[in-house]
Amino acid sequence: MPDRETENSFAFRVSKEKIKEFAKLSAEEKLNWLEDANNFVAAAVPDEKLKRWEKFIARN
Repeated sequence: MPDRETENSFAFRVSKEKIKEFAKLSAEEKLNWLEDANNFVAAAVPDEKLKRWEKFIARN
């Protein structure tokens, strides 16, 4: 049986170039990017997993 921590873990790497590109965006562009990312997660992640994430965040 896989370790629960490993099974539910997620990692994502961002290049220095992408971070520099993001830093150059205006505040409005950054907020639009964040809204798009949030909408994507809401549409792509099953409700059950979102609930587990919410529980995890609430305990920290």
